[in-house]
Amino acid sequence: MSQAPLAGRNLSVLVVEDQEMMRRLLSDMLLLLGVEDVHEAADGREALDIVAARPFDAIVTDLTMAPVDGLAFLRTLRHARFGERAVCPVVMVTGHASPRSVMAARALGCAQFLAKPVTREDLGKRLRRAIDAPVRFVLEGEMYRPVLPAEQTDDGGVWMVG
Repeated sequence: MSQAPLAGRNLSVLVVEDQEMMRRLLSDMLLLLGVEDVHEAADGREALDIVAARPFDAIVTDLTMAPVDGLAFLRTLRHARFGERAVCPVVMVTGHASPRSVMAARALGCAQFLAKPVTREDLGKRLRRAIDAPVRFVLEGEMYRPVLPAEQTDDGGVWMVG
């Protein structure tokens, strides 16, 4: 892997992490990976305000935060009021992943999960996968939900559900 595998892609990424040192570390890793535009939020509430104001190519968020944790942030992000920003690829980072939290994040369209401690190489791989092979979504009512593989047709369409 090159030193800056995401360089030249003109990417904008939001880092959502309540621990300042970890937030800074993730941001620095992204810059070293070649992400040109990195923004930071200290929790899910602040991140939602930032996402409402501008689009991102991806979001890297912690799972365990207060007052708005990663799952609550992701659930709110998927609301139709965010328009195209609602389906932004998300990489969830955590030191406390349980099968339940992973399943909940996947059900909300989390593209990738990354366990702490995070390495620059792993962050680059997960972020690249999240952006290059994004989760597909459908709008149901006022919420976007991920399309499950069983709902996809051979030609890339979506079976009608519900």
